[in-house]
Amino acid sequence: MYMSFLDKKNDIKLTETDKKIRLAAFFIGLIIIAAFAVMYLFGFGKSFFSIEYKKNGTVYSYSPKNGKITLATIDADKNLDFEGWDYVRPYNSGKTALLSSENSDNTFKIGYYDGKKVKDIVSSCTDAAMAGKYCIYESDGEIYFSNVKDKSIDMKVRGPLSETVELSPDGRYILLISGNNRQLNIFSIDISGEKITGGTKLFESVKSASFTGRKHDIGFIDSNNSFYFSSNGYADKEDENISNLTTGSDTMSFYYLKNNGAVIRFNEGKKKEIASGIKDFAYIGNNKICVLKDFDGNKGNLYSYDGKEMKLIDNSVSSIERGYLK
Repeated sequence: MYMSFLDKKNDIKLTETDKKIRLAAFFIGLIIIAAFAVMYLFGFGKSFFSIEYKKNGTVYSYSPKNGKITLATIDADKNLDFEGWDYVRPYNSGKTALLSSENSDNTFKIGYYDGKKVKDIVSSCTDAAMAGKYCIYESDGEIYFSNVKDKSIDMKVRGPLSETVELSPDGRYILLISGNNRQLNIFSIDISGEKITGGTKLFESVKSASFTGRKHDIGFIDSNNSFYFSSNGYADKEDENISNLTTGSDTMSFYYLKNNGAVIRFNEGKKKEIASGIKDFAYIGNNKICVLKDFDGNKGNLYSYDGKEMKLIDNSVSSIERGYLK
């Protein structure tokens, strides 16, 4: 009589040991799935980007990871780690920080806090910002790269340093805008962080720019407030009347604010309006944004927004801060 493979499979009887092994494997699988679910619920594997905002003249830092609001400025007398420093700008969700103290000639001394100790970077500069784990600063009209350990390198571009100083998600490139002509430059970093090369000039008259997450495509706003998407050195105009552009290392989307108060998400050539009536906004990770709206005079409410629900963070907020030392 012909017996199919299925019949043979069904005809096999499992021993008690086989049954115990399969049952154990089933429960181990459930435990692994549950563990991943709990990790995701409590934020493991998610990306969070802290923002700073100004309220009643004071700068605060908001962490989307735990929802905490802390002062961005510090009283050096109350924190020995930062004794002698006037200002701390947190990075990496508060784990590291760029420190500064103002000199008598209106320049700044800057240092870097790595979570354990403070390292002096330069005694006199006019502006500075962190690009991932590296520091970019301007001194005597020139812009320098620092590995925040023991080396500073002249990047061979002139200041002023702009609001765009960004490390690519893979840590291989730095994007920055410099000079009075607002020139967009890209630099290559070796794996040790000891050398920086390139200084390739991409575009001019650029107001702000950013990498996409996980790739080296670039989005930027030009002096006419138009949004461009650039891939492989070519740039296409995608929209106009733009006031703010941002993205995150965990997303392939760009987010930008139009002059009419609409926030647009741009992904692979597709545009979608996700919010309206917005004064300003910032990306905070996991496809969420922080929005400033409900303005009355010069103050409004700050919310986190996931595309469905607005959650109040703080009120009487005058601005989302993006400056460096100034």
